[in-house]
Amino acid sequence: SYYPLGSSIGRHQDYEEKVNRPVISISFGEDAVFEFGGLERFAPYEDIILRSGDVFIFGGEHRYCYHSVRKIIPDTRPADLIMEPGRISITIRQYE
Repeated sequence: SYYPLGSSIGRHQDYEEKVNRPVISISFGEDAVFEFGGLERFAPYEDIILRSGDVFIFGGEHRYCYHSVRKIIPDTRPADLIMEPGRISITIRQYE
């Protein structure tokens, strides 16, 4: 998915899949402030900066934790990465 500057993703869980397998997210472009919380929507959250090329995997007991992208940080993508300003997130999930 492509996320332009100024966009965000609200707190949510990834629970659509029929199997309990890890979620793998690969980031390209601008840095993003990724919030990772617990199993309750308003539990404490940890801010993690995801940079271009980062891979974030959550599975096991953390598979259904609430998470969000709070902010995309402008002008942080690598100079040699040719793309529009913003962020691309490739998310891999196993459905069956």
